[in-house]
Amino acid sequence: MRLKTQVASIALSITLAAPAFAADPNEWTNLRSLQRGDRVRIVRADQSSLDGEFDNVNNTGITIDTAGPTKLAKDDVLRVSVRKGMSRGKRTLIGAGIGLGVGGAVAAGVATHSNDEGLFGGPAGGFMTVIAVGGAGLIGTLVGALSGGGYKTVYRRAASQH
Repeated sequence: MRLKTQVASIALSITLAAPAFAADPNEWTNLRSLQRGDRVRIVRADQSSLDGEFDNVNNTGITIDTAGPTKLAKDDVLRVSVRKGMSRGKRTLIGAGIGLGVGGAVAAGVATHSNDEGLFGGPAGGFMTVIAVGGAGLIGTLVGALSGGGYKTVYRRAASQH
């Protein structure tokens, strides 16, 4: 019993301490974790945004490629976010593929065990199979398109910094 209590205490301590080790988004040095070519979005001091590929960063500013190198001074940057994950198009295609596969497997399983009776048996069987596979494919497509993606904030200028 005592060992379980100790393990639980250690696990709880790690869980509670983890946020202390998370990167502080107010730190300009976080930008050093970006890799050349990462897709980034920068919100400038005038609230306009700029999308491009990360090139480099130093103590005075950041350079991104937006059909040519664009250098921004550190004082002109409010927020830098990096695009995470794969594109919406890829997620949509993967979701569609999974949906079609699952729909096909379910329709095949039901049709095999229907003994030519019910919705998947008899003359309407082919039509219902198409409906089941198409419906599952549509659901998979929607889930893929709406999942993941977006931007993760790497740097945000603290409100007191101007």
